[in-house]
Amino acid sequence: MVAFVIAELCHSKPIYEELMQRMLHKKAPEPAVLEQRNVIELAVCSGSSVSGKLIKDIPWPPNTLLVDVKRGESQLIPAGDTRLLSGDFIYILTATEHVEELTKMVEE
Repeated sequence: MVAFVIAELCHSKPIYEELMQRMLHKKAPEPAVLEQRNVIELAVCSGSSVSGKLIKDIPWPPNTLLVDVKRGESQLIPAGDTRLLSGDFIYILTATEHVEELTKMVEE
């Protein structure tokens, strides 16, 4: 109430209303650009750079997650000490920009 009386005596807008108007007219921050992610299925080829290696020893691209390993009829939950073998199908969650790099790494 005091703010309204003082604003009236000074012939200005009440301070709280003015502050609210400033807050409402501020430009909203731009939304962050989210990185597109994909789950890809790749077959580990004989002679590839990952064949016979432990998962923890493979230089994965940043923000890449090995989700699943299918070996024959069984599904393996990947851990650092899981060894990838030729013929394994691996499922990887990664950014779109890393798909080509991972494909070369696993299939060539």
